[in-house]
Amino acid sequence: MREWQRLGHPLPVYFTVEELSMPPTYFRLSFNQMENARIILYGDDPFAFLKLSDANLRHQAEYEPGAS
Repeated sequence: MREWQRLGHPLPVYFTVEELSMPPTYFRLSFNQMENARIILYGDDPFAFLKLSDANLRHQAEYEPGAS
């Protein structure tokens, strides 16, 4: 991971299936990005059963710097 970061790449974010089964109301953009950019290396796709709400998507896009 140090070499990956040294090369300028962001560190990966890891979640357990339990953490993904209850996605936060906020951070919808982050979950949207993860859902669209994910690569399944092993096992089942955790986003296959995940129900993401767009309820706070506009709020986050308006108030998060660089989100829009």
